[in-house]
Amino acid sequence: LVFVEARELVKVKPPRPVFVIDKLLPEGGTMIVAAAPKVGKSGIALNAAKAVATGEDFLGIFPVRKGRCVYVQTEIPAWAMAERLKLMGDLPEGMLIHTPGRFKLNLWEEDGYQKKRETGNRERVAGLIQALRAQAASLVIFDPLRHFHSLNELNVDHVAHLFEVFRAIGRAVPCGVMIVHHHRKTARSQVEYEGAEDMAGSGALFGEADSIVSIYKKVRRSDDTRRFKVVFDLRHAETPDPMELYRMGGDNSMLWTAEPWTDTPSGQADESLDRILAVLSRDRMARFKARAIEDMVGIKRTALYGKLNQLVRVMF
Repeated sequence: LVFVEARELVKVKPPRPVFVIDKLLPEGGTMIVAAAPKVGKSGIALNAAKAVATGEDFLGIFPVRKGRCVYVQTEIPAWAMAERLKLMGDLPEGMLIHTPGRFKLNLWEEDGYQKKRETGNRERVAGLIQALRAQAASLVIFDPLRHFHSLNELNVDHVAHLFEVFRAIGRAVPCGVMIVHHHRKTARSQVEYEGAEDMAGSGALFGEADSIVSIYKKVRRSDDTRRFKVVFDLRHAETPDPMELYRMGGDNSMLWTAEPWTDTPSGQADESLDRILAVLSRDRMARFKARAIEDMVGIKRTALYGKLNQLVRVMF
């Protein structure tokens, strides 16, 4: 056994892993996107795929390493996936889709008390690695988690084995591995933790993943306003503050941007909306570019799109 003096380790400065998505997903690592049904977790995963394929910041916030992406999903048919993709604007080269049906990756499963038997999936995993290598994939997305194994998500050993497989794929390709998962079902009387604790399955899921991105649909009862909140849990980087997600709308309604979350009371006005309205009302016939409005109003581009969509909802 070799023990290293702490002060020597600091002097050596071991290099950080290369991040596919800054702070969230290192090469060879795993990231979970979790939410309740119909909240938008698959849409966020598709946004990550497009961001990596184009080299643009994920959600307008997190820099990425540009590369090819493979999105493997098992829930909807190819025609329905095509309809979703139409709402993502111009699609880049290197954003690949695979719809194989259920696709088990665990190498063993339980066969009686303290016994295990081979599943026959080793050749499938090896074939997947070979195919991802052939594509030089930087990111692979599995959606949803439950369709890629035949194990018990409440069992710590099962969860540990499944993530050994995911990490093995990530290291062998090499690439980042993103997994789409769902939140546990809770009664209204139960506490909502907002974070990794809300995921269905064993708490070991948090210990295995490098990061967990949790998405929530918030409804403000006073005016029925719907807001989308994203909460981060990171193991290897400083955890970002919660953010609010905004759909870009129109032909790009599957694209999302993010800005810092604010708990604005229902009666409190949003001053940035007033500033945008003031700019637009100066000349109702003028056509303003986003950059011009951004400069005049003093907010970032990613926040601006969300504010404009909010104005459209309120006014029309």
